[in-house]
Amino acid sequence: MIEDDSFGLGKFELVRSSEQGMLAQVQRAVGSEDAILFFGWRPHPMNVRYDLEYLTNGDDMFGPNDGEATVLTNTRKGLSAECPNLGALLANLAFTVEAEDIVMSYILDEGLEPRDAATRWLTENGAVLDGWLKVSRPSTVSRTSRRDDCSGSLIHAGQPSAAARTAV
Repeated sequence: MIEDDSFGLGKFELVRSSEQGMLAQVQRAVGSEDAILFFGWRPHPMNVRYDLEYLTNGDDMFGPNDGEATVLTNTRKGLSAECPNLGALLANLAFTVEAEDIVMSYILDEGLEPRDAATRWLTENGAVLDGWLKVSRPSTVSRTSRRDDCSGSLIHAGQPSAAARTAV
């Protein structure tokens, strides 16, 4: 980018560093109100710590949508068919990069345990949890035919279970 003068950066100097070294330099620059240019990414708690601006129009350099991140949930093949209630929850489950930034900040900056960070975020964002627990289709699995590893489902008989609402 510097050699090609991309984004007008031709007169800048690249200083190689570790992530921790880079973030320490960012903290110093922010503390002294100096401008700093560095490679940032998402999800990462730096996006919560600092008021950042990302370069735009960089699809050629960073990939589609300026290298936009996507958070995905993966499970083993056949899980949703074996556990339809869990499958309904997973179909509704959606994480945003912004949410990941915040939860990572709770863990890395505030020292919360991951479960506590998730609980805090869900408590602060109850509408998201409501959307995850929304049943898109009624369960076709009866209580007696459900496999043992599907018990304790968060969705039962078309409604979020009490355990699902009190887990947060």
